[in-house]
Amino acid sequence: MSDHQYVTAIHRDTDHLHCHVAANRIHPVTYKVADDAYDISKLHKASREMELKYGWTRTNGCHVINEKNRIVRSCSKEKSMPDDAKKLEYYSDQESLYAYAVRECRPEISDILKADSIYWERIHAVLIRAGLELKKKGAGLAIYHRAHPEQTPLKASRLHPDLTLSHLEPRAGPFEFSPKVDTL
Repeated sequence: MSDHQYVTAIHRDTDHLHCHVAANRIHPVTYKVADDAYDISKLHKASREMELKYGWTRTNGCHVINEKNRIVRSCSKEKSMPDDAKKLEYYSDQESLYAYAVRECRPEISDILKADSIYWERIHAVLIRAGLELKKKGAGLAIYHRAHPEQTPLKASRLHPDLTLSHLEPRAGPFEFSPKVDTL
């Protein structure tokens, strides 16, 4: 599509410099339609290439940057961002509870869940350090923001697919509530 028309707009209207790109799939001379097969995958790969080249904040998608700084297909069993969180971030330029929890807690939670022995107190400690709380909700678990309890909670399995009662109770025992924490 190198001969196709496109428009790029760079914005500084939020806390983060960002750009939007729109490309015309119709060739301006031949009027042939460009093949858009696997276009999402191609766009995600191009995004990872630019993140590496320009040192931008890394995001996840069909392709990710591995520990060797190579772009590889994502084979994560972790669920993608919920639609409501995507809308919040897109329209209000606010970080969603999902994105915050993933950034602040997922690596440590993953390590805890890989261990031979799992303890509720270790899971709670990671979340408490980030200002979050794990509670029972219905038949499952949800993550709440301690400072903003009115915010819609995050289904715990969105943070990590094994952060469920059915996976944890056989290994860690019956659910234990988060300890009370004083906030100043």
